[in-house]
Amino acid sequence: MSKISILRFYSSSLALILANVVPLLGVLFFGWGIFPILMTYWFENVIIGSFNVLKILLYETNDNETPEALELTNNPKLGIYKCERFSAGRILVSIFFTIHYGLFCLVHGVFLILLFGTANQEGKDGAPVLENGLSIAGLLLCILALFLSHLFSFYRNFLHGGENHPIKPQSLLFAPYARITVLHLTIIFGAFAIQELDNRLFPLILLIIGKTLVDLYAHLRQHMRLAHE
Repeated sequence: MSKISILRFYSSSLALILANVVPLLGVLFFGWGIFPILMTYWFENVIIGSFNVLKILLYETNDNETPEALELTNNPKLGIYKCERFSAGRILVSIFFTIHYGLFCLVHGVFLILLFGTANQEGKDGAPVLENGLSIAGLLLCILALFLSHLFSFYRNFLHGGENHPIKPQSLLFAPYARITVLHLTIIFGAFAIQELDNRLFPLILLIIGKTLVDLYAHLRQHMRLAHE
């Protein structure tokens, strides 16, 4: 792997780690609990899906006249290769992805709310809060940090890192699932275990650190695979 590729993966990985520090600071200094942390990570799913729609619309067409390229473009099962950016074909694929990924996120969100969710009307200062002291402003700050991390990764790895080359359509249609399924199974099982404890501070810290490490591994694995397809 070239030094440029290593630097690209290093910088996007650093952005991922810094974004995950925000909920960790909330747990350490502001008493955030399980449910707000889980909802923060749920919103991250939505962010991941949104950037995946952009990837479907923006990846390069395969217009090379090599035998491999001709085989791909002449294969009706892979006809998406021939679609120009923002063409009707790509828009239909992005709509299909949005529907099935959106249903996945909806079921996941309802599952989290039913199992872990409680909410208060307002905090001591009158500002709306979620369970365990996380204000709406705090939640938005976490979401913003995660959004900026994924935006940087999209810019660094996809737009300027070579991941927008012609690839198999199913690679983009199902790319987010492998990452978020393993990640959120880890988070949910960890949250169940934490709920049974009286002192949740240290286990919550371990949960966030564990999530960050699993996310970092999945991030590197996914981007290395896409870069070499």
